Amino acid sequence: MNASETSSNPSVQTLKTKFRLTSKVLDSAREKLLELLEKEDTEELVTDRKVTQEEIDEEEEVTVDDLENGIIVTRNISLDAFLKYRETGPTVKMSLLEGKVIVHEVQLGSHAVVAGEIVGQMKIWHNYLMVFSGRNVIVGRNDSFIPDGSIQPQGLPQPPAGQECDKSGWPYPTVVVEVGLSEGVKSLHSKARKYLSQRTTIQVYIAVKIFSRRRDGTRALIAFVYERASNNPGKPVRPVLVKSFGSHTYQNIEVF
Repeated sequence: MNASETSSNPSVQTLKTKFRLTSKVLDSAREKLLELLEKEDTEELVTDRKVTQEEIDEEEEVTVDDLENGIIVTRNISLDAFLKYRETGPTVKMSLLEGKVIVHEVQLGSHAVVAGEIVGQMKIWHNYLMVFSGRNVIVGRNDSFIPDGSIQPQGLPQPPAGQECDKSGWPYPTVVVEVGLSEGVKSLHSKARKYLSQRTTIQVYIAVKIFSRRRDGTRALIAFVYERASNNPGKPVRPVLVKSFGSHTYQNIEVF
């Protein structure tokens, strides 16, 4: 296809090779996320009843990239441009999803405490393990996430060209962890399909949702554990373990 044909086709989008986010844009995204956090429905995607197969089938038909509670700050950004921005730009929890840069987390104290505790526990699992926080993890042709924590053994072999975790050529971690405060359950759940896709070699994805404080002062947290289904890679990704904890807990949790 020549240049004139490309420009005449409205469906073809040219990805930007450079972009910049001003403090005004980032502050606006933060304010909007705080507003969403105040309106958070603590029952979102969490129920104490048994979920029917019909509801599960309906959930599987929903787009896998539904990052709700996220603010799109720019579009049509290439993977290379996003990774370059991450090298010099401000430290903000964001994702690149199909060319859209999405800010979906307000890193307040409770988020930092939970993420720090998980990463801290990872560090004492074994001396032969390497633990990272805030690293880039490429999960698709034009998709990249920044997990709150990741862990992998030392001495992993160099990955084949085109299957690196990041621009530095690192192999993928074995386990990744995401903590959501302003980010919703549905968003955390949708990331499982990307983290455990055929593009990566990640084996376990752990998501922790911190719910807003309740009127009685209690707060619930729920952890979701996902594993790679090596025997059936096309199977819909669902958590193998769901655990409620905190000063308020849910019983018999089902996620849909």
